Amino acid sequence: MSDPAATSRSTSEFLSAGALTPELDGRVPVVLGITGHRALRREDENEISAQLRALFARIRAEAPNSPMVLLTSLAEGADRLVARVALGDGIRLIAVLPLEQENYELDFSDPTSRDDFRALLTDPRTERRIVTPKLDPSADTPGAGRDHQYLLAGLFVARQSDVLIALWDGASPRGTGGSAQIVDFRRTGRLDSDDWVRLVVALAPDPFRISNAPLDAPQTGLVYHIPVRRPDDAPPAAPVAAGWLIPARYDASPRMRERFVRSSLSTLRHRDRLNREGASYRAHFAGHVATSATYLTAGESTPSTRDAQAPSALAGIRIAFSIADSLAIRHQKSIYRTMILLFGMIAVATISLLLRNLATTEEAKRMYLAGYLLLLTVADLFYLRTRLRKSQDLFQDYRAIAEGLRVQFFWRLGGSTRAVSDFYLRKQRSELRWIRDVLQVCALRATPLATGDFAAVQRLWVKNQCAYYERAGRRDGLRRRRQRTIGSALVLLSLGATINFLWDTAEGHWEYLLIAGTALLVLIAHSLYEVKEATGEAEAPTESSVRDMIVLGVLSAAVAVAFYKTLAVGGPTIMSHVPQLAIKDDKLEWMLAAIGITALIGTFAHAYANVRAFGEHQKQYERVKALFQSADEALDRAATNPDSQDANRVLFDLGCEALAEHADWLLLHRARPIELPTADI
Repeated sequence: MSDPAATSRSTSEFLSAGALTPELDGRVPVVLGITGHRALRREDENEISAQLRALFARIRAEAPNSPMVLLTSLAEGADRLVARVALGDGIRLIAVLPLEQENYELDFSDPTSRDDFRALLTDPRTERRIVTPKLDPSADTPGAGRDHQYLLAGLFVARQSDVLIALWDGASPRGTGGSAQIVDFRRTGRLDSDDWVRLVVALAPDPFRISNAPLDAPQTGLVYHIPVRRPDDAPPAAPVAAGWLIPARYDASPRMRERFVRSSLSTLRHRDRLNREGASYRAHFAGHVATSATYLTAGESTPSTRDAQAPSALAGIRIAFSIADSLAIRHQKSIYRTMILLFGMIAVATISLLLRNLATTEEAKRMYLAGYLLLLTVADLFYLRTRLRKSQDLFQDYRAIAEGLRVQFFWRLGGSTRAVSDFYLRKQRSELRWIRDVLQVCALRATPLATGDFAAVQRLWVKNQCAYYERAGRRDGLRRRRQRTIGSALVLLSLGATINFLWDTAEGHWEYLLIAGTALLVLIAHSLYEVKEATGEAEAPTESSVRDMIVLGVLSAAVAVAFYKTLAVGGPTIMSHVPQLAIKDDKLEWMLAAIGITALIGTFAHAYANVRAFGEHQKQYERVKALFQSADEALDRAATNPDSQDANRVLFDLGCEALAEHADWLLLHRARPIELPTADI
């Protein structure tokens, strides 16, 4: 392993804004796709170009902090026209070729066309070249097999695009793989073709396979239609304006159409916020971003020594992960600070209300009541500020993106072409669609390694995550026990003090003595239950863990007693020396106040642990640790098999299970929004 300090320095330098190329600056681009006719009227090109620039301007207005990339097959006609306009507008290209270059060039009409194609393909602004896998040996010659290749490339462009641009005459399909068929797929999410063609497409390897489960929502999206004419078309009776084509179920009225367009473009605004925050945070806290990057690969700057292209091929995902991870940590800390502040202010406000009953003058009573109201108001303002800034949602969303990118990174390191977005948050396509879109774009821009480095994946992901979840499980288990023990000690001490007071003041009344005795028995039973729960949380508690729990319980009881005694005994003494507070120094009144305050603090300790979900986290971390341990053992067995398919299956299953656990984590926290704390006393 490389020196962590040196790795941190090199990563920090690599992540600095000046060192990054546009495709590796950490921003997630808006992806445009193009489908269109090969033959266009030359006299229409200026008008088409103007309409394209207007579309680009509209998208920039929605997402001003996001770059754009264009998915294009660089075919003659529409593809190349849009590619040239896009390059002139500062938009980079990703080439999606239906065939290998030499074979594909056979479909071009003349040497000039081939030269034009090669110039665009080798342009430095073309980020990546994706070649559609050959489905049929007959694809080398004209015919159905070759048409299937064009169909597969067109479907890939349609699925991967945020906005699909269609330079199309609006006519019905004339054959397999044409623009009409691609537009229809984009609008319906279903391939309208015969069974044989659907079977061929379903047998394609990832990420080209079209295999929506019957219960999955169709993968539809926006189509920007620019009507065009073929050279042999008659002039239209009237010009047809460019506009949006949307799924049929949203096309019932202009209002529904506009609502769908706004909703679809809103996902771009979510992405743009990520890009804006990421750029700002990277500029001001580059060291934090660099630290997140080193966490992904356990401090190693080169994730694989088997493939020299690994660092550059995976750099984009690594940078995107580091930004999402560091932003998630930032918002997480903000949320926890706010949570502690809210609990503290509400607790002090409630204590102020209790002290009002001890005040000796009307002015003092008003003062403590005003303090109670002021603290509640300030707490409410902090609460509203947090909700309006959506800090909790942003923390959860960025964490979900980071964990998805973690799986994607190691899938790519293992040589997998699969995209995390096809397996992540499938049941939350509406609310969390933008997260899946971000992951899809990051997978699109990352080239898989030619040969998977399973040893590196096992070392940097499987073993590293196994160790992390073990530490995290112990950490949150300790936090849960600590909060629960302290809270229970305070509440039980408050009950004990109340029992003692009632017993001492019963004056021989048997009914009061009976109530106090019954409460004492219940108190003893509750204490024994708490001890049993604390020592029985682990499946096989060790002598050390039981000893730690006992020590924690004794310390918690000591803290609770000290807190109570300070209030009940020290309170009157302190008040007698601070007459300005105008509070009674009556010991009986202070003892009753101490009982209430002790119960209040104990209840808040329980509430805080519940809001932080320490117990749920501990259980989830233990499940995930067991999952990674099983994967580690399976990879050890697969290492003895020369066939890499076993290791591929292990990594795929592990990734899917990890994604499912992260989705459960996200839904758990979505169901626990930050609220103003309350306590029942």
